[in-house]
Amino acid sequence: MKSILLAAIAVLTATISFSQNVGIGTSTPSAPLHIRSATNFNPVIIDGVAPTYSSILENGAYRGYWGSFSGDPEDVDFGTGSGTTGKLHLTIQATPRLTINNLGNVGIGTTNPNYKMHVNGGDMFVQSSSGYFKFGYDGGDQWRYASTGGGAHLMMQSSTDGATFTPRHYFDQNGRVGFGTGAIAPAAALEVSTTSSETIRMKGSNPYMSFYDNTNGYQGYLWYNGADIVLGSSTAPIRFASNGYRMAINTDGRVTIGSGNTAAAGYMLSVDGKVICEEARVQISSAWPDYVFHDDYKLRPIEELEKLIKAEKHLPDMPSAAVVEKEGIALGDMNKKLLEKVEELTLYIIELNKKNTKLTEEMESVKNSLKALNNK
Repeated sequence: MKSILLAAIAVLTATISFSQNVGIGTSTPSAPLHIRSATNFNPVIIDGVAPTYSSILENGAYRGYWGSFSGDPEDVDFGTGSGTTGKLHLTIQATPRLTINNLGNVGIGTTNPNYKMHVNGGDMFVQSSSGYFKFGYDGGDQWRYASTGGGAHLMMQSSTDGATFTPRHYFDQNGRVGFGTGAIAPAAALEVSTTSSETIRMKGSNPYMSFYDNTNGYQGYLWYNGADIVLGSSTAPIRFASNGYRMAINTDGRVTIGSGNTAAAGYMLSVDGKVICEEARVQISSAWPDYVFHDDYKLRPIEELEKLIKAEKHLPDMPSAAVVEKEGIALGDMNKKLLEKVEELTLYIIELNKKNTKLTEEMESVKNSLKALNNK
């Protein structure tokens, strides 16, 4: 027995002396310490008084440790040395995959994390039916992202105490966005809901909103130019609708009311219907009929006027009933013509009054002559 023990010591001494590798559970150690266990767990147990840890040295220089350094029996610690710049790496295939630096920043895909969580060259994914991504102060004001519909939609929720959250905004899988819609999915590409009177505000230096068509491109805008609110169009009429098109402004400036955007040719304003107002002022550029009272105005003889009326069935220089029914009338031009006829009529009356006065005087003269004869 003694000889066997001596032989084992000799073999172990030879192994340590020549190969520098020690094998426990193996006779062919491939490392300075090679431990092989016949069971599937606990090949190595480190047991000591807390804190229990094992140091990591490089060429005799202390680099870090692993164990239960904190003294809590439920904690496992991995730590670097006592320096101020050391980092803790989790390395796979000789490449650091996760790094924790001395500031507590965690880097995934980077060994120099500049943020508490720094992900480089990849995605970050949270898979959970009830998980949240939160921002704010612990126990105070917070925002959180929450998925709904099995991950199909995204909601933003707010809280003032970090415990009770209220749905605020909604982003659905079809790209529709709801601001202020709470937990209700938006019914349009953009839906804005509020309990106050002001729903949307555009703020800026001469702010505007553009309108683009998928086929025709840019079409118009709503703009504040510093002085006016402008609703503009590039090539299409601007229409106002209420149970059908009611008013339109055409690209050439013509305005139609009551009949889509079909403007009457040659007119800036077309109204399909009746018009009522307290006052209408028409300013025309042509001469007003005061020329009728000028000395050189040639008044048509009344006999000629009678012939024209009998022949045409309307006053000269006035439109016929057929023309008015077909084309309508121009208020300014018609008022001018009517005043011209009134002024001409006034001249006819003055002329008739002169003739009547002359006839009266002649009648008085005849009467006086007859009276004188009778008194003889």
